[in-house]
Amino acid sequence: MGLTMRSQQADLISIGTSPFYILMTMHGQFMFIGLGTFGMMGVTWYVLVKVLHVDLDYKLVDAIFWVLVMGFALVGISGLYGEFAAGWYFLYPLPLYAAQDQWTLWGVATFSLGELLIGLGIILYTIEVLIVVARRGGRGIKNSLSAIVRGLGFDGVMKSTDKFDVSIFPLVADALDMLIATIPLAALLVVMFIGSTIDQNFGLNVGLADNMFWYFGHPIVYQLLFPAVAGMYLVFQSYSNRKWVGYATTGGIWVLAALTNLLVWGHHLYLYPFQPLPVNFLAQLSTMGISIVSAVSIYSLLSMTWKGGIKWDPPMLFTYMGIFAWLEGGFSGIAQAMIGWNLYLHNTLWIVGHFHLFALMVVAMTAIAMIYYIVPRIYQGVNLYDKWSKVHFWMSLIGGYGFVNVWMAEGLLGVPRRYAYHYLLSVYNIPVPNLDLLGVIFATILGIGQGIFALKLFNELVIKRIKKIGVEVEQYA
Repeated sequence: MGLTMRSQQADLISIGTSPFYILMTMHGQFMFIGLGTFGMMGVTWYVLVKVLHVDLDYKLVDAIFWVLVMGFALVGISGLYGEFAAGWYFLYPLPLYAAQDQWTLWGVATFSLGELLIGLGIILYTIEVLIVVARRGGRGIKNSLSAIVRGLGFDGVMKSTDKFDVSIFPLVADALDMLIATIPLAALLVVMFIGSTIDQNFGLNVGLADNMFWYFGHPIVYQLLFPAVAGMYLVFQSYSNRKWVGYATTGGIWVLAALTNLLVWGHHLYLYPFQPLPVNFLAQLSTMGISIVSAVSIYSLLSMTWKGGIKWDPPMLFTYMGIFAWLEGGFSGIAQAMIGWNLYLHNTLWIVGHFHLFALMVVAMTAIAMIYYIVPRIYQGVNLYDKWSKVHFWMSLIGGYGFVNVWMAEGLLGVPRRYAYHYLLSVYNIPVPNLDLLGVIFATILGIGQGIFALKLFNELVIKRIKKIGVEVEQYA
């Protein structure tokens, strides 16, 4: 989907305006929120079991999986058949107003119901995380609540003999924040569902509605990032011969992260004329605060490398790629969170580059690192650490960074986002489709690298196992 949209902007193909925005909506939902649910929930489950040595409630985990499957299926139906194309962020009241001539009302209703199911899956996920951590405290409500408080990061300053591993801190912070932030989104989706099925005049104040969305819309970014950071913590501790650097400080920053994550939403609304200036200043200050979390985490991770006897296997290589993307994404995020800079950057491709830095180069690359880390530890005889893993790494590094930084450069040059076609645009007498073509080339390199990785996984997990079974059958025949 993404390559198709980028190819149209590069003037290589033309699928039309409406199909472009349908793809943009589905691509954002499937890749961004899908990675934050299926991908990062999987990382969360592994880290919890690995670090806490406990069993999950696997019936609840299965239920979460199928609730999410149904939710994303409805989102897909709303796009493919209902032609819903309001963007992955579906800012109110666009979904209802544009339904008159752009997409169907039943498509809006289907999308809203699908998003409600995804929200339910996220809430159930947060409950499971908190229950698993609470069990660490033993029996009794007081002990359970104490375990959650310690798991949030207070273990760094509390006296306890059984300290939590640092990889638990981001998971608890994420669970608490998403439990709080998902509720306003659910209320907004109920309004959209009623407005599209029962009474089209039923609705909310636009300012209130969009604040409700972004109160969820920014924490969902950290639904991707926080579990990815937990995965980074785990990988680095496994590969380094050093103890964690700055345990108490790390605990403190995750307490700060849980607080500031719920206060930064306003930086998405700087250009709204009704947004109070004090709220904007609070969002700007909170963004600066949450950047401290990134700075301390990256410092600790890099410190673990110093004289740590690191073996540069694929899990470490891809995690390191994610760390430096985290640096670039963090700096670009601080820039666009400054009210003055945001006036220029807000509606440019800089924003697209920024969140792809996080979603693709931090979260997705950390997810790949976790696959390289987990699979050989689960399946004996699987060999993922060979020349093809190095090819995969370099193609991901070159293709990924090139792909996202073309957007960053276009944004600095003032190229607007959300345009289906760029053939009428130029900057400094350079046709914008020429820059888009460069992005397509890097995206193709990135895609081929992931194809190599997928084929390698299929060969190791399926083909070789089938051959092994065949040999065993012949031996017993």
